[in-house]
Amino acid sequence: MERPSIGYQMVSAYDHEDEGTFIVGGCQPAASCLAPCWDTLPADHSAGARVWFVCNGVGATQTDPYPADVSVTAKNLPENSKGVCDADLVSTVSLTTSSRAQRPYPPGNVRVTAGVGGDLTCSWSRRSRLHPGVNFQSDADVAEDGEGTVTVEILVGGAVKHTNSGLGCGDSLLYTMAERTADDSDSTKPVQFRLTPVNGSLTGAARTTDPVLMAP
Repeated sequence: MERPSIGYQMVSAYDHEDEGTFIVGGCQPAASCLAPCWDTLPADHSAGARVWFVCNGVGATQTDPYPADVSVTAKNLPENSKGVCDADLVSTVSLTTSSRAQRPYPPGNVRVTAGVGGDLTCSWSRRSRLHPGVNFQSDADVAEDGEGTVTVEILVGGAVKHTNSGLGCGDSLLYTMAERTADDSDSTKPVQFRLTPVNGSLTGAARTTDPVLMAP
């Protein structure tokens, strides 16, 4: 199975009518986008961004899983019809594993909505490593139980003003205009929410919303 990737974002793809033309992400319309997949986060990509099709075993240092986190040093040798690149011409790459397969998935369907008086509500939906299928970004909670909790930080002008821990995997958080004014009187500074899934000692990828200005 080939898994397409744009930068660090894993996406979905299928062969359009077996013609060798791949539809990546299923992003027509955008609301039905199947990207990102697994534990990767949504990202903007420039026109003409390269798509990599990653096959099973590519770059593998061994076929069996590591029993614990380790530091791995390797050389990835390009190969084509003319042979394999000389190892002496390839730079060494080092990586320390971080139990990625066990880390909780970031929430999906993240939304920031404005209410009466300029209050903001950030909401999100539960995702799970145990879910057997692929989710649309707009999908509600998956049927499987969420793993752990979600920590939500509120940032004003890039500075963390509040940290809310232990929230449900499919939940919401209200940030009032009164709180915004008390946190910083400069109304030109944008507000963002940063959501981090937490399961015991493991944390998943943090997801940060787009900046928004609050006004009464």
